[in-house]
Amino acid sequence: MKLSKGTAYQAISTISVGLVIFFLAALLLPPWFPRMPESGLDSSWMFVLNHAFTNHLQFGKEIIFTFGPYGFLYSSSFLYSNLFYPEHYGVQIVFWLVIAGVIAASINFLLKKGTTSFFTLIPQIISVSGMIITLVLFGSDVVLLTIPLLFIFVLFQAEKQIHHFSGVLFLALCAFIGLIKFTFAICGFTMVLCAEMYRFSKGKYLPIYLGTYMLFFALFFLLAHQHLENLVAFITTSLEVAGGYSEAMQLFSPSGEIMAFIGLVFCLLILIACAEWRFGRWREGDWRGLILLLSIVIFNFITFKAGFVRHDGHTLIAWGSLVICITIYSTRFYQDVPVRTWRLALAILFISAAGMSMWYDARHHFRNPLNVVRLTLTRRLSKRIVAIKELGLNERVTRLSEEYRAALEKIRNANPFPPIQGAVDLYPWDESLILAHGLRYAPRPVFQSYSAYSKPLIDANRTHLRDEKAPTTLLFDVQTIDSRFPAMEDGASWPDIWARYDPIDVSGDYLILTRRTTARMVQIVPVATTAVPFSKPLKMPQVSGLTWVAIDVKKTMLGTVMNLLFKLPILELDLTMADGSTRIERIVPNVASMGFVINPVIESNADFAQVSLNNRAQLAPSDQAVAMTIEGPEYVSWLYNNAIRVSVSTLTIDGRIERKPSPKLLAGSHAPTRSLRILAPPTGNELHPAREGGHVDELEATGNKIYVSGWVKLDNTERDQTITVTSSIRPGSYFLKTVKRPDVASALRNEGLAQSGFRIILRFDSPASANRAAKELCVYAQSETTSVTVVHSNNQLCRRLLPG
Repeated sequence: MKLSKGTAYQAISTISVGLVIFFLAALLLPPWFPRMPESGLDSSWMFVLNHAFTNHLQFGKEIIFTFGPYGFLYSSSFLYSNLFYPEHYGVQIVFWLVIAGVIAASINFLLKKGTTSFFTLIPQIISVSGMIITLVLFGSDVVLLTIPLLFIFVLFQAEKQIHHFSGVLFLALCAFIGLIKFTFAICGFTMVLCAEMYRFSKGKYLPIYLGTYMLFFALFFLLAHQHLENLVAFITTSLEVAGGYSEAMQLFSPSGEIMAFIGLVFCLLILIACAEWRFGRWREGDWRGLILLLSIVIFNFITFKAGFVRHDGHTLIAWGSLVICITIYSTRFYQDVPVRTWRLALAILFISAAGMSMWYDARHHFRNPLNVVRLTLTRRLSKRIVAIKELGLNERVTRLSEEYRAALEKIRNANPFPPIQGAVDLYPWDESLILAHGLRYAPRPVFQSYSAYSKPLIDANRTHLRDEKAPTTLLFDVQTIDSRFPAMEDGASWPDIWARYDPIDVSGDYLILTRRTTARMVQIVPVATTAVPFSKPLKMPQVSGLTWVAIDVKKTMLGTVMNLLFKLPILELDLTMADGSTRIERIVPNVASMGFVINPVIESNADFAQVSLNNRAQLAPSDQAVAMTIEGPEYVSWLYNNAIRVSVSTLTIDGRIERKPSPKLLAGSHAPTRSLRILAPPTGNELHPAREGGHVDELEATGNKIYVSGWVKLDNTERDQTITVTSSIRPGSYFLKTVKRPDVASALRNEGLAQSGFRIILRFDSPASANRAAKELCVYAQSETTSVTVVHSNNQLCRRLLPG
């Protein structure tokens, strides 16, 4: 058959686009430069996922997390690549090469039916540009979320002779990636349902797509050495983790970014609806355009939740997904819509989304995204080509294996442990230490404590502790994320730990607890139950033992809907202490309802050890709360019932410990040194790194409060270093706290910075006062031995405080 010049040009250009995309994806997606294990939260769960797959741990029973049995294949971006694990490195590379090939072939297929006019170039330019931005800046979350959306587009455009093959390929891939991370499973399942809806509209009522998807899901589950009888447990526990995420893990930032994202999505949906109605085949009974619109609505809703519930760097998942969504739809839009103004409108929308995504990438990562793209397309690609060549010669595998062994050695040297026999678990999350030491790891099901945020998840961990096969040794520390009340993390499990484990020693930041031969008697006896409204103080009753409290906050109907569609506001526990000071800590309602120790306030492993030893004499009056208040924003009563049920009990620990603790443990000398003092009163909305002296990580005015957190460089940990916060508007009260920052110590290779963090909450008379103060707030630090080091400065008030 003789081809016209236009058709030949179209074929050559689309094939070229496909090859370019595959070349870039093949260089950027596989872990040619994997990261090595290290101590820390993120590295630890990656390490555990690799360990779980190798040792055939059963997901849904022995492991409960946001990731599935193939979670070891996950990487957040090419700059933050897969964790290197020798047994899985080859599988990771092959998987990402397959993903690169599928994406390139799909984009090439979607482009091949374009017109031969000048406007053919626009979808091709958008496709290449969109994929470059996605691959370089937004990485694997966005890429894997895109696979189910590509399934819908390819399925609707596929010719009959390849219709079934392409459908089966995508269904298998959607099922597989759903076992990497459960968010991908939700996205894949909903896209398959959308495809079934289209079949139903054609009078085909047998759910072939859904059945094939579920068959592949079960097959790949089995191939991961999982027992088929655990499949239901895996799905239900994953749904439990996903269902509680919005209420437990939410973070808030200024709403301007959310409004910008919603505005661009709304413009895209309006353009799609108009284009499909005007130029689609709805009138002819073809509901393809409507199903595509529904699919894009669902896709953007899922990515919106994935990005903005935890409003920090996670938002880039939403921005990257929006860019790739417009990129994929442009391949259809420029085929079906002949109006030039409409075509120009989509091009402008793509440029706007790409520009906004790069802008917010710069805001969240403190980097110039244009420089990242430029460096990636020049230096980094050539380095990856060299890495591939070395991999073919087996040189790189040898070098990576040596780096891996060195990384484990570094973890062991930084965190030495005495000889430990038997099975071991670690609280709350730094499991890299166990795996680096080669100890026999016996994890509780929800192996990172912050994720045990609902009753079924908490009960699974408590059952694990009570089991005869429970670990012989626990490495225990008191740490939290997101400024939660310290005793709330794993708090419901503490009575089980006190009953079944004794503290015998301390190593670094961790207590060493050994399992008792017989359990001690730990009793929780109710004292009083009352209903209190938000913002009303409740006097704490005096009890003979520890004060145990359960706080039951119920959602209203509106709150339930809001939690499903987006997220609920953060609730705080305000404590008035015996010395007159104030503590303000976050609580997670589902966790607080299970109960935790509120008196004395236990915020370190030293405090926990003294309570375990029934030695409360070393705890200061500042650790005793005399009153508590549950706080929320002004509109909190719309989302939660205003009658909060508070149950107060006394917790007693009877019986002596079975083994004598070490002198170091008895002396309490392992307690963290709090050498950082914070003085107030109090920063601005623009955050700047200090002169190598610290950083303000968060500065936000919410309601009548300002939240400030960051770290400062301690010149001498034995002397006081003072953080001063100044403002012309004096706050009514403030909460000051030093926090651990192992991430800072690791990044700057200075263990003296492990306790360098600070957190300040300032309460003003009104939201207006808080907003005014936030615009002029100044944070600066000074030690006894050095001159002033600016932690944050964006106004003249700060500058006048500087020497010279």
